[in-house]
Amino acid sequence: MTAQAPLEILRQHFTQTGITYEEDPRNNRIVCLFPYPEEPVCIVIAESPHFIEFHVTMPKDVGPVPAAHQPAVAELLHRLNHTLTRFVWLLDFDTGDIFCHFHVPTAPHPPRDEDFQDILRRLTVLLTAMVPPILDVAAGNSSPTEAARQAQREIEYATVQMGFNFGERVGHDPLSN
Repeated sequence: MTAQAPLEILRQHFTQTGITYEEDPRNNRIVCLFPYPEEPVCIVIAESPHFIEFHVTMPKDVGPVPAAHQPAVAELLHRLNHTLTRFVWLLDFDTGDIFCHFHVPTAPHPPRDEDFQDILRRLTVLLTAMVPPILDVAAGNSSPTEAARQAQREIEYATVQMGFNFGERVGHDPLSN
């Protein structure tokens, strides 16, 4: 029996859970609107020969980071990147846009539906924990140090409540490097 292609597994998952997505067959990618408490985020999912890339935007209603606050936001994202090594937060200094990037290896073990469910659960927790502190720093309402502490507290709380750790998982871990 031939294993399903990872993007096909994601398409089925999105269809089953009611997540809106569009195909971009020229670039072998899917663009979806992923639920977030206030506004959906856009996820661009692209397939490469050895991994699937995820690029996650901030919620649709969030504008660019003002130039005056970009250094503080960059410091916060740097701190967050040390906390969660699998999820890389980036700031585009030209546009002021913030996004998160991560990838899932497809070899030697292709991800299964359960793996994608786990990844999307983790992404939901991450967005809920990370977006408010990022927005506070972008608005000049919080320091990067305090915002990083707030995000870490939220992640620790979610880790206990949801029963998983962002750094480890029993069995095949599609996020392992």
